[in-house]
Amino acid sequence: MVYSRAMERPPERQPFFSRERFTGRFWHRAGALGLAAVLTAAACGGDDDKGVTAIFDDAGGGSRTIEVYPGVSESVADKRYNHTYEDDEDIEVDCQVKGRRVNSVTGEEERSDETWVHIFEEGEHRFATAVYLRFPDDNLDTLDDCRELYPELFLPEDEIAQAA
Repeated sequence: MVYSRAMERPPERQPFFSRERFTGRFWHRAGALGLAAVLTAAACGGDDDKGVTAIFDDAGGGSRTIEVYPGVSESVADKRYNHTYEDDEDIEVDCQVKGRRVNSVTGEEERSDETWVHIFEEGEHRFATAVYLRFPDDNLDTLDDCRELYPELFLPEDEIAQAA
């Protein structure tokens, strides 16, 4: 007997909204999203980050807004703020570094410090001075040095000496 394509029964097609089609796509996409989340967490340090909670403190001054900066040096670029926070707003910080000395202004509680902490939010590196922060668990000293965690954000020490 001669067979032709016309005589063959076409394969059964699944309806567009079939359970098999939906669950197959769902699990495929869920798996891809899960893998992306795991890779993102691994690239960003995951859940084992050694963060510390800090609370912004306006030092009793007139303005409740605290400015944070892209760097800690004496350069003009590092002295232009790149974000603001409000008094009593809490944040997660991941390291500390010594930088330019900051003094509280007239009318505020007298404070002076050269310690800065690093904040990474919204894809942006920010540094806040310890003058306008309080640490509820008194654990600022447990933070790692930012120069070790983020060397790309800092000039080598010999370049800093030459620039001064």
